[in-house]
Formats: sequence, C-alpha cells, structure tokens
Amino acid sequence: MRNLPDWIAIVLRFAGITNAVWGLTFALFTDIMLRWAGMSTPFSIFPWLSIGLMAITFGAAYFLAAANPLRHTLIIITGFFIKLSSFIFLLKFYLSDQVTARLAFFFALKDIIWIPVLGIIIYQIFKAWQAPNDEEYNPQHPLNDTLRHFRTEEGKSLYELSMQKPVYLMFLRHFGCTFCREALSDLKQYRREIEAQGMSIVLVHMSSSEEATLFFDKYKLNSIHQISDSECVLYRTFQLNRGSFRQLFGIRAWVRGLQAGIIRTQGIGVLAGDGFRMPGIFVIYKGEILKSYRHRHAADRPDYLALADCELA
Repeated sequence: MRNLPDWIAIVLRFAGITNAVWGLTFALFTDIMLRWAGMSTPFSIFPWLSIGLMAITFGAAYFLAAANPLRHTLIIITGFFIKLSSFIFLLKFYLSDQVTARLAFFFALKDIIWIPVLGIIIYQIFKAWQAPNDEEYNPQHPLNDTLRHFRTEEGKSLYELSMQKPVYLMFLRHFGCTFCREALSDLKQYRREIEAQGMSIVLVHMSSSEEATLFFDKYKLNSIHQISDSECVLYRTFQLNRGSFRQLFGIRAWVRGLQAGIIRTQGIGVLAGDGFRMPGIFVIYKGEILKSYRHRHAADRPDYLALADCELA
C-alpha cells in the first residue's frame, strides 16, 4: 500500500489557497500593485494580468492534487519547476534593475517559499511510488518458512543451502547505485577468501534473474547463487528497511559516492528496484542467523572477511 504522509494533502490545499489569493489580488489590482511597487504602468497590463490568472489556475490545480497527490504528481512537478524558473528570472530582472525590490518581494512570496516545500513533497511521492507491495509480506512468518520459500536460480531454497554449509547472504542495493557496484567489485576481490571459510555466497537483488545474470557477469560473479526479490519480502524479513534522506543522500553519501563512482570508476546506472532499500549481509547456518550487518548508511563499506569468520555451532 503506497501511503503518503497526511500533511502533504493539507499543505497542498494551503498552497492552493495562497496561490489563488495571491493571483486574485494581483489580477484584480494589477495597476494598483504596480504603482505600489514603484513600477511604471505599461501601455498594456495584460502580460501582468496573465501572471495573476496563472497563479489562480495553479491554486485550483494544487487543491485538486491534494485529493490524490500520487495521481496528480505531474501537477506538483510542473508547479515546482514553474516556481523555480520564475524565481530565477525574477532574480535576474531584479539584479538588472528591471523590477523594483517591492515587486520582487511580492513575487517571492508566491515562489521562493514553496520551492523547497514542493521539492520535499515530490521526494515523498517518489518514495511512496517506489514502495513495494505490502500484500506479499507477512512479518509474522517464521524465518525458516521464508528461507524455504525463497529459492536460487538453480531451484535450491535458502534453508536447504544453509543446512549444507554456512550461507553468506548478501543483500544488494539497486543495480544503478554506485555502492551496489562497489560492493560487487569488493566481493569479486574477496570471493575466494570468503568461500575458503566454507561459505556459500548468495546474492539477493531486486531485479529479474536475467538482468542480474548479465549484470553479475561484468564482475565475473555470474556463477554465484542469486535470488530475485522484487517486492523486497526477504529484505524486510531481515529488517532491511528503507533508508532516510540522511542515510541515502547525506554528506557522507555524496563524499563516498564521488569516491566510489568517479575515483574508483564504478559509475552509476538506471534505477532498477526500490531505490530507498538499504543493503546488508548475514551469515546463516542451519536456519539460524550467526552474524549480521545492516548498513547504517548506504555508503557503508563493511569488513567482508570479518563477517565470513565465525564459529559454527
């Protein structure tokens, strides 16, 4: 179920009211407002009048979008970019003395306040749109039942594999993420040492098995067991939740992203799967979790060999 915070509808209604009031004020009293702002009255006030009419129109549109923000996302995105471009042009005109400070302030009330607010709403809508289907996830299911349900491309369940030898279960971020690519590059480097510890490596991802096979081939990891979990049921079973803005887009993520993506040439790709889902690594043996590592930030780089070094019961 893709739910949005309740405050979004309230804020959109308020945006609709304030935009409509601003537009109505400017449309009805264009000549008075221009004289108040110290601007000379043009021969034709229609271009100025149209600005007020556009604000009224978008006020009504925001009110409509409040009923179902997910359905009317295009209205919100359009409004965001119109306000952003309006502010940029307003700043340009003010710096070139084409509009007075009073008029710039009056227009800024309509645009600059709402730019970050609409940006946050668009972020929340995108996050909700990316959310997996809750119908396929039951938090009450015992771990062993879930391990029996999920099978590798060869048809073996995670439970079967864990009964034979310890499973090094590595949950990845989406394939377009530079940290996912870095993790696979690291795994390529440490694979032999991890397997020398008696581990059976299993990669869990959110893409199709066919896409994963092609992607893993770039890192010479296509012979490793893999499991496709597009609805993130297995991710959620292991309490790998969706990351916060700070975990995904904080300063640490930007610094490490530049390091991994540019300096280490991992690059980035197209978003495929839940872009907000956090990664993690678990060691499972005989249906029990022996070791776990849940990333606190998307940019975390765990000690892969230390996780593989564990005593078996």
